[in-house]
Amino acid sequence: MDVSVSVVVLAVAMGILTSPIVLITGGILLLSAAFALAYDNIMTFLEGGDSLYGGIIKQYPIIHKNVDGFIGTIISERRETLNELRTIYTLEDALDLF
Repeated sequence: MDVSVSVVVLAVAMGILTSPIVLITGGILLLSAAFALAYDNIMTFLEGGDSLYGGIIKQYPIIHKNVDGFIGTIISERRETLNELRTIYTLEDALDLF
């Protein structure tokens, strides 16, 4: 009886682990964690701390120029997008939707 219960539990576990929803969710979580670690590493470097990014920059300074420009572009685009949305949608417009 114990063997059959463990086989059923193993079969259910394998079914759950190979489910596309679980695999997609796991992939999204993995990518989110990777981006969070990369962001934290770059922010530590920009604040003057010791980071993996800082070690790479010492060997290849051109990377710092490219990444710094990329981050600056993202920040400026985000600000411009928010300002455009503020001009398009006012509080009165939002209240009129309801």
